[in-house]
Amino acid sequence: MKMMFLCMISSLALLLSYVIVNLQVSIVKCSLMSWLQILKTRLIKKKMIRSLSSVINIKNQSVIIR
Repeated sequence: MKMMFLCMISSLALLLSYVIVNLQVSIVKCSLMSWLQILKTRLIKKKMIRSLSSVINIKNQSVIIR
């Protein structure tokens, strides 16, 4: 009886640790994905600003040429 109780406790502890590890992994994945999303949006904004500034420069140069 005592052995059965110990076996159940150890299996429950194993299950709990598995669930906790899975939760931690999913939390880390979520935070990594959100960081990647933030970085992507920042890069996209920088690219848009660069392209806008290059378009403005091209327009300015064409005005100067005329």
